[in-house]
Amino acid sequence: MDKLFQKFLDRPEITKHTREKYFYRLRPFMALHEGKRPSEIEQSDIVRYIASKTEWADPTRALLRACLLAFFNFCIKKGECDENPVQDTQKFRDWPRRIHLPAEDGVQAALETAVMMNDGENPYAIRDGLIFSLAAVSGNRRDELRQLPMDDLLIALAQPEKLDDGGNLYRVYTTGKEGEAICRFTEFHVPMFHNYFAVRPITPSPFVFVNMYKHHEFFGQQLSLVGISRVRKRVCKRAGVDLITYQELRRRLATKIARDFNVDIAAHALNHSPRSGDRVIREHYYDPDKTAVDTAVSQFAYQ
Repeated sequence: MDKLFQKFLDRPEITKHTREKYFYRLRPFMALHEGKRPSEIEQSDIVRYIASKTEWADPTRALLRACLLAFFNFCIKKGECDENPVQDTQKFRDWPRRIHLPAEDGVQAALETAVMMNDGENPYAIRDGLIFSLAAVSGNRRDELRQLPMDDLLIALAQPEKLDDGGNLYRVYTTGKEGEAICRFTEFHVPMFHNYFAVRPITPSPFVFVNMYKHHEFFGQQLSLVGISRVRKRVCKRAGVDLITYQELRRRLATKIARDFNVDIAAHALNHSPRSGDRVIREHYYDPDKTAVDTAVSQFAYQ
């Protein structure tokens, strides 16, 4: 199954982002069933594996299931198995979809903890505090933060854009799922970046966030997606709050922007495609203010 997995990843028709997603999501499953043939994997193996991800939200489990489904469909095409063991398993999708927002007091506690970590002395905590707080305020995906270019960031810090209220906005172009993306932040994050620069290893890596473990084989190189993911766990654990995912932080920001401005602006802020951004925001990110709806209806009830 290992060789088939590599062939599955090497297909020329899939994008780099999709390839990394498959690798990240499926690698642990492949390691668990190392040496087996696809035809030996049963539905119970799939159900048991997905069920073991107790910390994951349903949308994340749905993504894992979709990755497994695609891999075994590939195996069927290659004649390695007759049926897809994922086909009849739970889809973890609600319809109409529910928008799960993290508890606001939990987010605030995590953000306060992240700022405190960044202002401390532990180099890893300084980096992690910056990553978490930047994700919460910018709404960027994990990979967009991971791909943040160091040279462009330094230029942005030296040349801020002036806002109408007199404040500064910093804009850095990065890459991600939708191609080019923008990471936006304000003066709040500037000292946090400088705290991180003071402990960042001297390295030729062109990316902002790097592996800081001196005895690791990838020391000084671009921080992995796994490394980015572990940040939220460490911050939330230290804050004493339930685990908050990066997707939940994006939903929270999208909902705040959509309520205060509109859905189109929220779509642009989250770097969604202009072709489908507002639809995606409505279906997956935006939780309308039900109280505001009730108030609006009540105002016209007797007119």
